[in-house]
Amino acid sequence: MTQTSAHMHALSLDDNGLPVITTERLRLRAPKADDTPLAIVGPWTPGDWPETEVGWSVIDPATEGTGIATEAAQAVIRFAFDELGWDTIVHYIRDGNTRSIRLAEKLGATLDVDAPQPDGTPCLVYRQPAPQVAA
Repeated sequence: MTQTSAHMHALSLDDNGLPVITTERLRLRAPKADDTPLAIVGPWTPGDWPETEVGWSVIDPATEGTGIATEAAQAVIRFAFDELGWDTIVHYIRDGNTRSIRLAEKLGATLDVDAPQPDGTPCLVYRQPAPQVAA
């Protein structure tokens, strides 16, 4: 098991099987380190969607801007490519969601205007490049 895989298995799961990030799971030195959800980040593949997605949702507003979602998304992307064997990843983002757009771009994803929409729902589709293989 890789380090990323071990990290992913250490996270709590929500009712949909997505990893939930909590202060306890992060081992934060917080006044109240518990299983209060901060964010959800994970691989998402509904059967009727055209492509595999790594998605995220920040639950606790105090988590915005801390880098937690970035680090978790980086780990999930590595996990999806390395452990799940995905050959493509997209991020479906509601138009106007500037924080998610910035995060996708920070992760190296670029807007793919030709990508199919999930369920016919209009959204922006950011395509994640595969990680570079070390020579």
